[in-house]
Amino acid sequence: TVGIPRALLTHTLFPLFSTFFKELGYEVVLSDIDPAMEFIANAPFCYPTQILHGAVLDLIKKGVDWIFLPHVNALPKGEKWLDATFCPISQAGPYFIGTAFDNTKMLRPVLNFREGYEEDYALVEMAVKQLNQRRKIADHAFRKAIEKQKEVERQFIELGKKTLEELEKTNETAIVLVGRSYNAFPPETSQLVPKKLASMGVSVIPFDFLEKTPVYDIPWYFGNYVKVALDLVNKKDNLFLLYISSYSCTTDTFIQNYVRSEMKTKPYLLLELDAHTGDAGT
Repeated sequence: TVGIPRALLTHTLFPLFSTFFKELGYEVVLSDIDPAMEFIANAPFCYPTQILHGAVLDLIKKGVDWIFLPHVNALPKGEKWLDATFCPISQAGPYFIGTAFDNTKMLRPVLNFREGYEEDYALVEMAVKQLNQRRKIADHAFRKAIEKQKEVERQFIELGKKTLEELEKTNETAIVLVGRSYNAFPPETSQLVPKKLASMGVSVIPFDFLEKTPVYDIPWYFGNYVKVALDLVNKKDNLFLLYISSYSCTTDTFIQNYVRSEMKTKPYLLLELDAHTGDAGT
């Protein structure tokens, strides 16, 4: 069995990761979040990184054979994006988790998909060297995984286009949700605010349902999507921005100031949610 922590970039890359291991013949176990995460971290990490500790602890208790925890340096960038990288803390996850949970079998490849998923074969090399897979089988699994990831991303974009076209006709109010996938989407970090809005009949469009339209000077993958969303909501009177973040995020310190200046007088909502945030208060 291969355990995948339900944390950080798993919320973006799960189709790729899970398909790859399933094609290799492994059972894939997606973690829950063990509530003891605060005590395991033993350091003032941001909330998503605390959750990573709880996810790994859950997989250890489940007794999986391997825990997959890659160092993801960058994801495919838009045509004119300066870069598509991530904060140093999220990139360092495999290393401080390895210290917190020594004597645990982990798969920790360094993945750089900046120029496209097909341009980095680190997953194949990991399968060959650490899992003793034949290269031909690993290559096939990697191709299947890329196909799955791209198909999911295509479906997202199509749904996003369709929703925006419908809103153009109806002029109903809708929310564009931004943040990082591991802030804006999981129930632990989002307090299910997007779902609560949807239950009230308000359309919510996640940032990764938007096309990677040109951005020029932002190095962060998720920051680029914030710029794409800003450009969209500033053009449409019926679209509004919801930004979900967590306390002590360094990159958000810069991006939030940028949002304030770009939004000018248009209302938007920034929610900084953490482990201590009560659902009733939200």
